[in-house]
Amino acid sequence: MVGGQLQRDADARHTGSFNYISFGDWSRRTFGWLPMFEFGEFGRWLSLAGTLARVSLLAMLMALTLLVPIVIVIAVFALVLGVTSLACRLVE
Repeated sequence: MVGGQLQRDADARHTGSFNYISFGDWSRRTFGWLPMFEFGEFGRWLSLAGTLARVSLLAMLMALTLLVPIVIVIAVFALVLGVTSLACRLVE
């Protein structure tokens, strides 16, 4: 079962294994010093915006991870070309 709540019968016996168990609704748990905000239907849009922001940030980090080696290869290639042209000028 993914998400939701599991309700057991009082006479039920457990068979198999559990991978992860969480007691209580942790998404709504509040601390004494934190205020609880209710955004109504707008809260669904805020949740969507937060999810899109996290996915966009992940995509940017993945692109940077792929881009950095490419930039290093281009920089080494430019350095080799620069050293080669400098060596040719010194030989002349």
